[in-house]
Amino acid sequence: MIAPHPLPLNPAQRDAVEHPGGALLVLAGAGSGKTRVLTARIAHLITKLGVAPQRIFAVTFTNKAAGEMRSRIAQLLGGDPRGLWIGTFHSLSARLLRREAPLLGFGPNFTIYDADDSEALVKRLLEARQLSTKVYPPRTVHAVVGATGRHAAREGRRRDLRRARPRAQAGQRDGLR
Repeated sequence: MIAPHPLPLNPAQRDAVEHPGGALLVLAGAGSGKTRVLTARIAHLITKLGVAPQRIFAVTFTNKAAGEMRSRIAQLLGGDPRGLWIGTFHSLSARLLRREAPLLGFGPNFTIYDADDSEALVKRLLEARQLSTKVYPPRTVHAVVGATGRHAAREGRRRDLRRARPRAQAGQRDGLR
């Protein structure tokens, strides 16, 4: 059993909390107790199954939900578990990229631009080169640059597949898969 929770778990919630397998996807409607289930599951994994907090990766849709989960888990465990990965897809991805940045040849202090940031940068670059943002709308320039990059990436993948095909065919002939 897990530590008592301020709100009791119904049988379906308890089954999810005590699920014996590995990864678990919880899909349910608003107000159905998803956060309660996930926080109780994380506490169960740590306290009852001995899973190290840094081996748990909990993805939420909002920063608010992530903060709420972290707070509830700390309450259930009697303190903040160090190393626990809780956040939105974007925040967890950024954290992982920063941690692994040296492997990619970057420092950990890089900036991630969203679409609005990218458009603002394009606008500043156009203005710095004294190009009219009416003639060259930043949104259009941004879209063209993005499409060009996606096309180049697609071509790169095609080239990589063409190069890999002979090796794959040779492996199939040799009975390898």
